[in-house]
Parts: sequence; structure tokens; C-alpha cells
Amino acid sequence: MNIKWAYLRKGWQTCKKAQEALDAKKIVIDKVAEARKERYDAKSAWELVRTAKKIITAKGKKVQNWNPQEDDKANILKQLLGPGGNLRTPALHFNDMFIIGFNSELYDKEIKNEKN
Repeated sequence: MNIKWAYLRKGWQTCKKAQEALDAKKIVIDKVAEARKERYDAKSAWELVRTAKKIITAKGKKVQNWNPQEDDKANILKQLLGPGGNLRTPALHFNDMFIIGFNSELYDKEIKNEKN
């Protein structure tokens, strides 16, 4: 399995944990966007995720599943965006889905190294 795209913030604790979880599974990231250099406001974040089959958001232990074709856009964006109005990090795109935020159990469940 490869992660198609990752949105990470260098030095950010949750991004570091996400990277460590991926490294432990030997998961390769095809393209990394640095959050300090690239910004995704509400409009560009929605354009990024709107065609996904599934979006999973994690804030601490709270994990929510979303379907952008069926669920309310405003509610999804509330979970995707941070206090500054930009896409939260870490964000991963793979297999027609996005994971926004970090939760170790979620990563263990959803991100698998297909070589093992």
C-alpha cells in the first residue's frame, strides 16, 4: 500500500506520530505537502475531499466516518478544518479515502502494509 498524498506539518506532534506509524509499517508516501508552505482553506479542502468515497476524521479518541456524497458539507468541514480555518494535519489520501487527524487505533485498522 502507498499513501497517494500526505499533508503534514514539520515538527507537529501528531504528524510525527503519524509518520512513525507509517514508517513502522513500511508504508511509502508518494507525495508530501508541507502545511507551513501549502494552505488548504475550506474551499480548497472541500475540492480535495469531495470525490472521496469515505472520509474519516480523528480528534483524540473520537473517530467519525463521513460520506461526502451523502453527509452535510458544513458538518464535514467543521471536522476537517482547524481553528485557523485550514485543513488539519495530518491528512492522508489513499484507496479513495481520506484520514484527517491521528488516532493510533484508526491507523492500525485502516492502514495496512499489503506486503506483510
